[in-house]
Amino acid sequence: MNRKMWVAVISVIFLSAMVTYPAMAQIKGPVKIGVVGPHVGPIAWLGEFQKKGANLAADDINAAGGILGQKVELVFANDAATPATSVASAKKLIHSDKVCAIIGPINSSCAIAVGPVATEAKVPILSNTLSPKVTETKSPYVLRTRATDEYNFESVIEYLVNDRKYKKFAVVHDQTDFGMSGKEIILAHLSKSNIKPLTVEAVNVEDKDFSGQLLKIKNSGAECMIVNTLSMTVGLMIKQKIQLGMDKIVLAGAMGIENIYLPKSAGAMENPKNIEGIIFSALTPCGSIKDPKTSEFCSKFKAKYGAEPSTAGSEGSDYDAVYMVKAAIEKTKGLDSTEIAKAIKTLNYHGASGTYRFNEQGDSIFSVDVVMFGDKVNVILLKEKKR
Repeated sequence: MNRKMWVAVISVIFLSAMVTYPAMAQIKGPVKIGVVGPHVGPIAWLGEFQKKGANLAADDINAAGGILGQKVELVFANDAATPATSVASAKKLIHSDKVCAIIGPINSSCAIAVGPVATEAKVPILSNTLSPKVTETKSPYVLRTRATDEYNFESVIEYLVNDRKYKKFAVVHDQTDFGMSGKEIILAHLSKSNIKPLTVEAVNVEDKDFSGQLLKIKNSGAECMIVNTLSMTVGLMIKQKIQLGMDKIVLAGAMGIENIYLPKSAGAMENPKNIEGIIFSALTPCGSIKDPKTSEFCSKFKAKYGAEPSTAGSEGSDYDAVYMVKAAIEKTKGLDSTEIAKAIKTLNYHGASGTYRFNEQGDSIFSVDVVMFGDKVNVILLKEKKR
């Protein structure tokens, strides 16, 4: 082969490499992904769930070679669960840290406040909030990675009414945006079954004494009380419910009420019977689900952190969110946040917490499991969601 032919062959190989691997030339690492949540403050435990899920995903991705050959760098920003701080944190992540996407916020009021910021900057947020209001604007940059309370309470109430045959209900809610929104959803789903609650009681998340509300429920003749507030508040409520001799009234709620703080605050570490029979919705009940993705995630999580993730699935959905950003970057072969947002909405992604298919509004998970605490603080699957 003469010199001219060698030059031609080498040129073809070089040009082929450029055509086959354009993505490597388009991405300059690291791939920065923001994570905003309550990492400091009274509900920093929620932020800890978020950090664990996101960190596990980033570690896995980096161990496997990163995204298009570049390492993932998570940039954490505390919002202390307050909307104003959340907005400031999101702006810093977008304009100073130059992230291509944001995982969070966790709290509904914070996500509602950050939505317009993300939309203006054209940077997607992947939030695992529960309030339906978060995605009401249908912004292409506001994406939800968990089932809303609409689906949580729909599943739980359908089970309570159709399977348990309960007809006499009481409702307890806190007076935050989250609590008030959940109350309306609960009442609407009960109404679909022609059920009007015997009593509706309001509490404050910082309250310590719930005897007044509980006595009203006891005297109402309710078979079941549906609760929508934070797990620590529910835990204290359970203790007082037992003290008032209300053991036969079943307590039910949506995902989140059952996380590690409920067993602790309800005294279940000393007496597991305190929480036995509590019914709630869930995304990631590790021991009960045979789904390979869920099982793999739970095994990795336990190996890294020494405990299983919460059944609320917040760790799983944040883990999945990082992987969905990865899938979008690989699909678009770049770090343009507008293109990443578009690509995420086209995904049909099967992850640890279910299969994500985004609708026009930005919601992606539309079914949940219904589970119950057993006699050893274990979780028993009552009704499995469609996967």
